[in-house]
Amino acid sequence: MAKRQRSGTGSSDGTSKRSCDSSAKTGRKLKCPSGVHYILEEKLQRDDQQRLTTDPPRILFTSLYSFSSSSEPTIISSLAFNSSGSNFATGGINKKIKLYNWASCLKGQVMRAGPLSSEIENCSKVSCLLFRPSTDELLVSSYDGCIRKFDLSQPQSTGDPIYWHEKRVWSIDIHPDSPDILASGSDDCKAILTDIRYSQGRWPTKVFKTENSVSCVKFRGTNQVCIGCADHSVQLFDVRSPKYPLMCTNEHEKAVSYVAISNDHIVSASIDSTLRCWAEDGRCIRRYAGHVNCRNFTGLSCTQDVIAVGSEDNKVYFYDKYHSQPSSFFPFDTRSDHNTFTASLTFHNDNEHLLAANSIGRIVVLKIG
Repeated sequence: MAKRQRSGTGSSDGTSKRSCDSSAKTGRKLKCPSGVHYILEEKLQRDDQQRLTTDPPRILFTSLYSFSSSSEPTIISSLAFNSSGSNFATGGINKKIKLYNWASCLKGQVMRAGPLSSEIENCSKVSCLLFRPSTDELLVSSYDGCIRKFDLSQPQSTGDPIYWHEKRVWSIDIHPDSPDILASGSDDCKAILTDIRYSQGRWPTKVFKTENSVSCVKFRGTNQVCIGCADHSVQLFDVRSPKYPLMCTNEHEKAVSYVAISNDHIVSASIDSTLRCWAEDGRCIRRYAGHVNCRNFTGLSCTQDVIAVGSEDNKVYFYDKYHSQPSSFFPFDTRSDHNTFTASLTFHNDNEHLLAANSIGRIVVLKIG
């Protein structure tokens, strides 16, 4: 069975680790021209003094419900809630997208949502799903380099292509204030901002070029976009000036698989089996270790104080943001094959529930607290 993997070489051409720019080669961090990052870091240090204890606080959870998305084992590479949190979508390497009703899952039932009685057949393996806010539109990035838009209010939605990258697209994200602006990252070494209202073939709004594959993209506020790359770097760009990054880190030992935002701080995951929390000037505030991630995409999702990450031992690990060791973990199934791993996860809009899926298509609903 094919696995959704990221090479650990840190370079798209198979060579040794490469820096993202000249500042990375010297170890010097690019500084943001504003003084905002100093305020943020001082606040985090004050919070640490107030909350830091010898052992991390226990993050409690309850398993509410679990079910299999398919009769055959399949990797679920992405999970996404709509803006109201009433429905969620799943997609994976079997090219099938399914839509479920959230309320029914909380009651221990599996119920499809919307007019689609059967799954959507995508043209290629699914890498990332995203609902367009306040609409019935689902955005899908794929291994064929295309991003498609499905109108879930239409029973026979076929998926309109929005923009083609030259290679596989790994990640997409919607601008927090402008739901027409989409960010995407690809193996073609580009992160692209484009207006999805325009048809295929229109020039993108902005292009952020890197030296290696872009594994993940995430908006940080209204004017910044953060990207993670196969060259081990996390880069932060001002969308108004995309030529040079505001921040470029190079402390992960292998490719960066995910980036997320927690209280304006950047959290990154890598296949070096660590997470890191970054200040805006590129300094690593905290390093998290305890889960296992050496080969596959395993998922990352954050709330204000809790970080959830998947693991290759088929578990979901929870970190308190202010402590480097795991606070707790949830095992999917100890009887599973040793090659089974957590493949994707996401917090519900209420930040009190977590949805997670593994590499054989098992989905679980967890209640946090």
